[in-house]
Amino acid sequence: MKNPLISICIPTYNSSKYIRPCLESILNQTFSDFEVIISDDGSSDDTLEIISEYAQKDNRIKIFFNQRVLKNVNKCMELARGEWIKFVFHDDIIYPKCLEKMVENIIPSVPIICCLRNFILEEGTDDKLRNFFEAKILTIDKLFPNITEPVILKPETLSPLVIKHFGANFIGEASNVMIHKNVCPKFGYWRTDLPILGDLEFWLRISSNTGIIYIPEKLASFRVHATSKTSQLKNESIFKKQELELLKLFYQFCFTPHYAFFRQIIKEADPSFDFISTFSWRTREAYRCAKNNKEDMVLLNEFNNKNPIIEQFSKRIVIYSHLLKKISKFFKGK
Repeated sequence: MKNPLISICIPTYNSSKYIRPCLESILNQTFSDFEVIISDDGSSDDTLEIISEYAQKDNRIKIFFNQRVLKNVNKCMELARGEWIKFVFHDDIIYPKCLEKMVENIIPSVPIICCLRNFILEEGTDDKLRNFFEAKILTIDKLFPNITEPVILKPETLSPLVIKHFGANFIGEASNVMIHKNVCPKFGYWRTDLPILGDLEFWLRISSNTGIIYIPEKLASFRVHATSKTSQLKNESIFKKQELELLKLFYQFCFTPHYAFFRQIIKEADPSFDFISTFSWRTREAYRCAKNNKEDMVLLNEFNNKNPIIEQFSKRIVIYSHLLKKISKFFKGK
């Protein structure tokens, strides 16, 4: 059997409320050469009944079983037979011409494509989260307001913006991105230790080397609701949501081979920028934020133990703290 051009990957878990509109949006595509890979994480609601109903009607839909959300994403990619992988998360929707437009703009040398998206903010969405998506979120069209036609954004264009807006996912979520399957053996899979910034890190790991095809058109909708992963993460500690994941992300920038070209671009664009000094500062900030919370300190130490290079920065921080205390005592004694 001939493999489809696109594998649409949908990780599910207790998705009964939203999976129907998600699947309907996929089956209503004007482009039809695709398969649908659904990997379920042991749903206890009606998800399996609903997706089985759709699978009986359309043999392009295939159901598998797996574990936890981020591992589920990777499992979907492993199962994909298509040349291209299109993510659609279970509570999102894609517009009828989404696949058609993305296929029209495929360039063989650029293995990642993104488009713009709308936000569906459902009743019950936390006020702070609602305000973020309505007024504060940084989107790629705000960075490139004059681009009106599909274009390749080269690594030399993207990389300085990543540093300038560090931690901001201006590319978008999974449902407005499509990647070539070959990126997995070349660049690896989605990092499961980054539940908040995992999508951003994955996009950057690829696009900082290859560039990204940007379609300045809204072809998907990202749904925010009380039970979404985005909403659930607001209950995590500030340290876990911000400092620890930002530290992990910057660690990738500083020390991993996939970001070597990224580091080169940044140094050429701004010779004064020092990755090691910046990482040292971020490590110090992480320790400062974690010092009064035992659970946060355990998380930070676990990360440090897995990455021995951080130990030298930890020792610097201890010396730095002792120096600050001595300076403080000196001035108090005067």
